Amino acid sequence: MPVSYPDVCLALDTLADRCQYVAQALQQVGYPPERVGKSDDMALVRIIVGQQLSTKAAATINQRLSDLLGDGGYSKIPSFSDDELRAVGMSRPKIRYLRALTDALLTGELVLADFPSMDDESVVKALTALPGFGRWSAHMYLLFNLQRTDVWPTGDLAVRVGISRMVGASGRLTEAELEQWGERWRPHRSALSLLAWHYYGATTDV
Repeated sequence: MPVSYPDVCLALDTLADRCQYVAQALQQVGYPPERVGKSDDMALVRIIVGQQLSTKAAATINQRLSDLLGDGGYSKIPSFSDDELRAVGMSRPKIRYLRALTDALLTGELVLADFPSMDDESVVKALTALPGFGRWSAHMYLLFNLQRTDVWPTGDLAVRVGISRMVGASGRLTEAELEQWGERWRPHRSALSLLAWHYYGATTDV
C-alpha cells in the first residue's frame, strides 16, 4: 500500500520507541518534510533527467523538456532529434536512456499500470532491465512515485552519510554496512530514508 505523510510520521514514532538513534535524530531535526513524486507517465523521464544532477538543475531541465514535449509527454520524444534534446540540457547518454525508455513504454514492454500490483523487487527487476536504470533509480521510483513503505536505497550517498551521522559511525558506512543497519528498521525503512535525507541536510554545515 502507498504510504502517506502521516504514515511516515507514525512510522518514525514507532521506530523512535525502539531505537535511540531515531529518537535522538527526531529530537534534533524533527520530522522530514513531505516528499511525494508525481505518479504520471513522465515520472521515469524525470528520474533519468535527475541522475547525478542537483535538484535545481534537474528541475530546470525537466521544465525545458516538458515545454518541448508539450501535451504529448514521452510519446513525443521520438519526433525530436538528439540535437533538439541536447538543446534543453540532456546529455548524450541520457538521450540514449530516454529513447530506450520511450521505446519500452510505447511497445508495451514496460507497462506502468502493472507496477502498483507488483512487489518491490519485481519493479526493481523490470526497471533495471532498461539502459540507464540502476537500483538507485528504481528505488527512487518505488519510494517517491509508488510510495512503498520499506525501500532502503543503500546506494544513495546522502542516505549513507545521514545514517552514518545518526548512529555516530567513525566514518561513512559502506553500502553493505548500511544494509545491515537497515535490518533493525524494517518494515519502515522508507520513513527512515526520508529522515536520513533530512538529517543529512540539517547537519551538513554543523
